Amino acid sequence: MVTAQRFKESVQEIGGEIVASEVPGRTIKELRESMGVTQEEIGKLLGLRRETISRMENGNISPSFTSLKNFSRSIAALRAIRELFAREDASLIKKEELNLLRPNFLRIYLNLPGQDVKLLYNLGEKGYLRSKKRILKVIK
Repeated sequence: MVTAQRFKESVQEIGGEIVASEVPGRTIKELRESMGVTQEEIGKLLGLRRETISRMENGNISPSFTSLKNFSRSIAALRAIRELFAREDASLIKKEELNLLRPNFLRIYLNLPGQDVKLLYNLGEKGYLRSKKRILKVIK
């Protein structure tokens, strides 16, 4: 079940994975690609140019603390959105989880501008639809 506490733990896990990695840029790239998000799309969410994301992933520059935090939150949110769509499709969603699917909750909880939440929501839905069969198999 997706909860605020589980979301927070996911953010910490993702950030820790990047920081503990021997090659943080590669880890960032792998996490981004696992969500089916382009450098340009994650750049929009982080307020960075695609080129900056590329330089981070290639190890040419190190991400700032703020970029790392926002990246971790974005990936955790994408995972949560995908899981919620899957739980809804599998009829496993609980009433308290329904509000988490609403972009307004994401905007408030993640403290993001509305346009960023809309992009995050759309990316999460797109990623879910692309991986739907595999995701549903895992949660059932």
